[in-house]
Amino acid sequence: MTYSVTVAQMRSHVRQLCEANRIAINYDRHASASYREREIWIRAVRSSRAYAVALHEIGHILGRYQLSRATLVRERHAWDWARRNALRWTPEMRRHADRCLEHYARQESIPQHKATLGGPLVSQFPSAGDVAHSAANAPANPLTPANGIRGVR
Repeated sequence: MTYSVTVAQMRSHVRQLCEANRIAINYDRHASASYREREIWIRAVRSSRAYAVALHEIGHILGRYQLSRATLVRERHAWDWARRNALRWTPEMRRHADRCLEHYARQESIPQHKATLGGPLVSQFPSAGDVAHSAANAPANPLTPANGIRGVR
């Protein structure tokens, strides 16, 4: 059985995560996060892509390895956090995350960026088939992320 998550539920989920974890939300055209200040800058959540980006920015605060000196390590783990904490992770969200990671991997080939990006790009995101499988085994409550736990690494 599949279920859909509305944009209103996605927006509410981002707000709930930020409130529960004392993260300030600022609205801007360009997404970013401050680990030290515990605040994020995001576009308003009006689509699944904007939801994924908002979760990614939260992942820069709550995810693993966010103090790593390697940019690609921080980016990979922020996207992983977003995927694991999303109410639903769609193929469109996976493609967007992969494109973002590919951008950082391309930067790795530029000498002045090499020292900060870490190792080669290996996508950690499931295929569309994996997403369909996850949807079939989704929790009964559509407000609970696929892993059943809210706001974890």
